[in-house]
Amino acid sequence: MTSTPRLMASSEAVVQGDWLRDHILPHDAHYYALARRLSASYEDADAICQTALCRTTEGDQWRRISDPPAYMMRLIFDLAVAGMEARLPPASAYVADTDQLPDAPVEILPPSADVTLAALSRLPTEAQQLLSAWRIEGLSCDALGHRFGLSPDAVTKAIARSLTALRNARYRAFCDPVQVCEWTDAFFGGVSQGQGGAR
Repeated sequence: MTSTPRLMASSEAVVQGDWLRDHILPHDAHYYALARRLSASYEDADAICQTALCRTTEGDQWRRISDPPAYMMRLIFDLAVAGMEARLPPASAYVADTDQLPDAPVEILPPSADVTLAALSRLPTEAQQLLSAWRIEGLSCDALGHRFGLSPDAVTKAIARSLTALRNARYRAFCDPVQVCEWTDAFFGGVSQGQGGAR
């Protein structure tokens, strides 16, 4: 004779399976698209999605999830970010012992000089002049300060802003983005507005 607890467990599994079928699995492609945008490989994206699915069905909390697709999107985002944090060194690792940038700047040019020149031409004139003087002429921070009338701190910040602008311009020129979809764009839009939904 089958015991009552076993029947209850079987019934619970059926109900949960129906819930997954109706509310979670139909949007699987959107979950994967978000995970792929936030991971280094297809394998990592798949692992993130599998972990999110397991956590969603742990215990009986799934019964209290009011918006299953949005919950999954946020969980995938959190898992991906946690993975990045675990792999990257802390921000303090990138802080130099000196208040000034080194006189010999690190390499910032991509393999294609044409891409860099095209990206550089799209920057504001001040940023073009600053990066050219620093990277091509090899001027030190002190020399840059004298030429542009800036304090050492202002030179450091101006170089950082200019490098960011240059990288962004380069990426727009030659980067092939991973799979995107309307849901992931909407999710990131919600994050910027403090919502994080998948609507």
